[in-house]
Amino acid sequence: MIGASLFTILAAWFAVHQGHAPLRFVSGKISAIGSDQLDLRLDPEQVPVELVELVNSFNTMIGRMEGAFNQLSNFSADIAHELRTPLTNIALHTEVGLSKDRDINEYREILYSNLEEYERLTNMINDMLTLAKTEYGLQKPILTDLNLNTETLELFDYFEAWAEERGVSLTREGICKTLRADRTMIKRALSNLLSNAIQHTRPGQSVTVRLRMAADGTRISVENPGTDIPADHLSKTFDRFYRADPSRQGDGAGLGLAIVKSIVDIHHGNISASSENGITVFSILLPSQ
Repeated sequence: MIGASLFTILAAWFAVHQGHAPLRFVSGKISAIGSDQLDLRLDPEQVPVELVELVNSFNTMIGRMEGAFNQLSNFSADIAHELRTPLTNIALHTEVGLSKDRDINEYREILYSNLEEYERLTNMINDMLTLAKTEYGLQKPILTDLNLNTETLELFDYFEAWAEERGVSLTREGICKTLRADRTMIKRALSNLLSNAIQHTRPGQSVTVRLRMAADGTRISVENPGTDIPADHLSKTFDRFYRADPSRQGDGAGLGLAIVKSIVDIHHGNISASSENGITVFSILLPSQ
């Protein structure tokens, strides 16, 4: 009797142990994945059908984690690269200033030069904070009724002096109805696009903002004549710190268009770019809220 009971217990334990084998297999594979092995995936063909959905869900989750880690790593490397130039310039200017006695005007020029680099650093850091807040959902859009017709004209007034200095005119075509959007964010996006367009438009030519209502929402395009952006560069224009010409350090940190995209994304919209026949167009679609 006792022997039969022991046999039953052992048989039950063995059955449970064998039944849990797939779970132990999956657990062991998961435990082996460290922060430096996020490219590893579980093979759903090596587990019972009951665990396939669990394994697929885990693979999807680890894929998102890998993407986030890579994004963070790239962002950190980009920040280090971008901060190096202004910090090096400040150090170099200071070393030159201290290398010998100078008159007050020379010291003043060095201080002004350093001040420009400090301002550049401040703008870059503010842009990075804005980008981080929008990309990672730390800053939610505050939806209000937004009149793009009025907002566009206000931006024209803001950029008018700079555009005139560069010999560039600003025009608007079309009108649109009031839409629901975050006023500050949308103005920031349009401001970045206008600034970019003015900067790359030759004297005597015009930057055009087009507004129109469509079945799928409000369409905004900013168009400027200028040198075509090569196709292999066009697909990267919304990447952080990207510049088609790396030597053009004075054009900013390369965050303006990345911020525009993050703002459009947080409004569940779309943005695209085209550049051909001497015309570059950035187009935004904001869906009806």
